[in-house]
Amino acid sequence: MNYIKPNINKKYFTYPHYRTLFQMLFQQYFFSLDRTADGIKNYLHIVRCINCGKKIIWHNDIYIYPEIQPQEANPDMPETVLQLDNEAGSIYNKSPRAACALLRLAIDRLCNELGETDRDINKNIGDLVKKGLSVEIQKALDIVRVDR
Repeated sequence: MNYIKPNINKKYFTYPHYRTLFQMLFQQYFFSLDRTADGIKNYLHIVRCINCGKKIIWHNDIYIYPEIQPQEANPDMPETVLQLDNEAGSIYNKSPRAACALLRLAIDRLCNELGETDRDINKNIGDLVKKGLSVEIQKALDIVRVDR
């Protein structure tokens, strides 16, 4: 299933209460809060699902509730990598930068599990590519490695 980030302006997105794609047929309640120092109004969007009654909340256009849950990890992942992946997923909502740091460490551990022992993660990923790792996977690893 493709994950579509919850967005107040989209007709479809992955419904966080069930982690499935839903068409949004919601009743919306808008509460105008105080103006910010620069004069911009704050809005709280409380959206209730007509089907199940559960709520989703945005502050202005920022999704705040419920916390976005990470996707299930691949069960073939080595245990040391799986633990880091699960920890990154558990803190993503509170600190995306910390989650990315944990994912970078998970990539480093994965390289070690695949036989690469250099201290330089760049070299390890490059050596895996030389051994047949697809360029598409390399790009994905590089995004986490570089964009933290």
